[in-house]
Amino acid sequence: MCDIAHAGPESSDLFPLLFLSTSTGFGGGRFYGGGEYFASEFLQAMARRKWRIELVCPPQSPMWRDESLIRAVRPYALDLSVKVRTPLRFLGVLLRWRAMTQRLSAPLLYANGFEAMKWVAAAGGPRVRVCHLHESTYEAYNSPRARSLARRMDLFFAISSEVRQRFIAGARVAEEKVRLVHNGVAVSDRVLKTEDEKRAVRSQFAIPPDAPLVFMAARTNVEKGHEVFLRAAYGIRDATNACFLIAGLQNQSGEEAALYRKITDLIRELDLHDRVKHTGHMADVRRLMRAADVVVVPSINEGFGRTAIEAMAEQTPVIVSRVSGLAEIVTDGVDGIQILPGDHMALGRALLSVLKNPGEGERLGLKGYATARTRFSLEAMTEKIESSLLDVMRRCKRPALR
Repeated sequence: MCDIAHAGPESSDLFPLLFLSTSTGFGGGRFYGGGEYFASEFLQAMARRKWRIELVCPPQSPMWRDESLIRAVRPYALDLSVKVRTPLRFLGVLLRWRAMTQRLSAPLLYANGFEAMKWVAAAGGPRVRVCHLHESTYEAYNSPRARSLARRMDLFFAISSEVRQRFIAGARVAEEKVRLVHNGVAVSDRVLKTEDEKRAVRSQFAIPPDAPLVFMAARTNVEKGHEVFLRAAYGIRDATNACFLIAGLQNQSGEEAALYRKITDLIRELDLHDRVKHTGHMADVRRLMRAADVVVVPSINEGFGRTAIEAMAEQTPVIVSRVSGLAEIVTDGVDGIQILPGDHMALGRALLSVLKNPGEGERLGLKGYATARTRFSLEAMTEKIESSLLDVMRRCKRPALR
């Protein structure tokens, strides 16, 4: 627990930070999810602030392919993602992990996600231990194991108020120990929407150049609301010539492949093949958001909802489900539209209200951009986290670094 002393923010080289990720990414291609996007952008921002970052993650993680991240940190490969089924194997993995943390000797250990917390809690030596909570499931937090691990940690960050409250209630942690820090994204000083880019995106996906474009970006997961999106498209197809584009659909792992078939079968069943296009993972998803007329985030459950902020940062109006972090991002009717989760009819009505009133869409897009800049920028997020890290270090005792 907390046993490290303050070295002072005025130091030319701030505290070394050992950041642990146990995630191997999503899909057969091992792509980033929200937690990995947070890690990459946050660590690069901290490196620019002169923090010395040591990153430990599985070698199959997409972080190893992220050249900009690898240039900013000192990467170390250790796969702590596997479920250890025998005491002997667990002991071997634990000893390897503890040897690595002792060799690297960073006084500040940072777990990216609840699953990484058990390893940070088990690390040897006098350390400050921090965990960033992305998961929204109360069941995971409400257990004797979670409560035991939480007692060994010094500070938590939660990505939404709902995640924070669920963790406090489940793990029985003092409120002051869990700080709310919404995720942030890069927000440009100026967004340039061009007709050439709009036409290029439509041409890329064989969409008529004059068709309004409704966009959804999500990994292949039942909680992301693909069926709601498709049923809303079916409900309004006779009232608009809009086309619908889904990015992020994968067809490689077991659960993923089954859901992919369900989604593509529903497109055929609803006879939407001429109006709905879909593609796999796209590295330049924000270009698609910028070219769209509206972005939809119809999640049934969502810890935060990074996609909504990315769309707002591109001045594109958003329609989101009124769940967890999404409800904290968008103010209904001010900088976006909220609908009840699972309500495809409400989503259809919201879409028509934007598509048939371009002026309203532009107003929501501009308001959303202002919200992204003032409340959800990468800089604002990093400053909050850095301030909290320095604060917890001040309250702790620290041995001399090697």
